[in-house]
Amino acid sequence: MKIIANRKWTVREPAQVARIRAWLIAQGAVEEKVTSAYEQWRVRHSDAKWTYYTTGTLYVTDSDDPALLEAQRHVDQLLGGRFVAPSRDFLVGLDETGKGEIFGPAVLAAVVVPRILFQQLEEIIGVADTKTAHSPRYWEELFGRIDFYRAQGLDWAVAQITPEEFDRVSINRLLDRDYERLLGEAMRRVDPQRARVVLDDYGAGAALERHFEKLTESGAEVVRATKADDRYLECRLASLVAKREQQRALDAIRRDKRYVIVGHELGSGNAGDPKTLAWLRAWHRTGRPWPSFVKCSFRTIGEIDGTPAPPKRRSVK
Repeated sequence: MKIIANRKWTVREPAQVARIRAWLIAQGAVEEKVTSAYEQWRVRHSDAKWTYYTTGTLYVTDSDDPALLEAQRHVDQLLGGRFVAPSRDFLVGLDETGKGEIFGPAVLAAVVVPRILFQQLEEIIGVADTKTAHSPRYWEELFGRIDFYRAQGLDWAVAQITPEEFDRVSINRLLDRDYERLLGEAMRRVDPQRARVVLDDYGAGAALERHFEKLTESGAEVVRATKADDRYLECRLASLVAKREQQRALDAIRRDKRYVIVGHELGSGNAGDPKTLAWLRAWHRTGRPWPSFVKCSFRTIGEIDGTPAPPKRRSVK
């Protein structure tokens, strides 16, 4: 992982596109040949490549040259950042990951971001996205960079929903329960009148909604938005913190010799992953009950078992 993260912006005004390209060339960037029909132009600036796509996306690769950070900041000044600008002194983001994976827990996170750290954190995370597959090392390195700012006021709390809970209780009820607790912890650290609270909305229940109403009455700005991690830095950070915890749990499962099947890997844990499906079928052929890290309520498990319900009992904890 390089010291300057990759970034992307949406630029659809031809005049802005031309201005950025001309500025980069004036700074020493060299034009290069495009490599696909989706690219309009590309330039190399030091050790990074800037590419403008027909979709209106401007993308720059990561870099080890500090000059590239100044170039990114210049583009930010022209276009504005990719996330909604801070409207309060403290930004509280709520997001989760792992609901869609057959393996391991679902992990929720609440992150508190002081306004003064907004730009630094935006630059650090770049285009990091929990929906993109990366190695455990990638998530640990990214987390290390984020963790550095805890000494400057960044903070978070996490909660896990076990596969056993996932199979017994409505996922929305579990999310409501844990988000209410995490939100309570986060708001003890900040003045509601100085806080913006953003939830990546999944359809919160009545109890959590009442909690949000009380926060609004206390002066907090409360936002519920679908795909909030695409627009709000605090939610993207919550998503990344949750992803790191989930990946650590999955990595521990992969290293556990009790679950080794020769010739098979556990894969990502996603139902659409061929490696995961192959491992599940191989485990089923052994005749053993499903391990405790498997979410047995998933349709995939019922299909492998040959019974829609109930799935097999669990084995080792």
